[in-house]
Amino acid sequence: MNEKIRLFVVGEAEKLGVACTDLFGSLLHALTSLVGKKPREEPGLSHLLDEDYFKRVKAVEFTINCDDGSNPQLLHKAELILIGVSRTCKTPLSMYLAHKGIMTANIPLVPELEAPEELFEIDPKKIVGLVISPEKLVELRTKRLMMLGLSPKDSAYTEKERVRKELDYARNLMERLHVRVVDVTMRAIEETAQEILTVVQENR
Repeated sequence: MNEKIRLFVVGEAEKLGVACTDLFGSLLHALTSLVGKKPREEPGLSHLLDEDYFKRVKAVEFTINCDDGSNPQLLHKAELILIGVSRTCKTPLSMYLAHKGIMTANIPLVPELEAPEELFEIDPKKIVGLVISPEKLVELRTKRLMMLGLSPKDSAYTEKERVRKELDYARNLMERLHVRVVDVTMRAIEETAQEILTVVQENR
């Protein structure tokens, strides 16, 4: 509420003999005294918050639709694309970044499956490759299988040679694409996301 406008409205109401109730004046004065700061008196600030909110909602919806390689035809709309083998935190990172308002897609890299053609048409600056140490990846995959009630011993998913093959394939593809690579070994989601956010800011 602009103070000059508020006083003008109150004054005009008095001139016309119209009942006028100031809903915000007393409240703003009380808050000003309490926090020791004056109102910014800029119209539209609440709408700016709304725009930011809807931007995040749009980013989250996009990220869900483009999770784990889904809808590759939408990759050209992504602000950021994460690529990496299974269990390199692609989905958690994507959702974290989406809540920051960044439309993020992620693509799983598997030696037996061709990467989507659309990926090679994207500006490399918009793509970030996620890598991890073989030992840590085996550990994460073992925990994942155990959570699902499956035996790690009966799955190639946790075999060291298989893991190394996947990581070698992923690194080779990242080199072909000429993309930035981020190592997620022993790093929290927030820490990795911050490094990726720096990449995004550099590209804007």
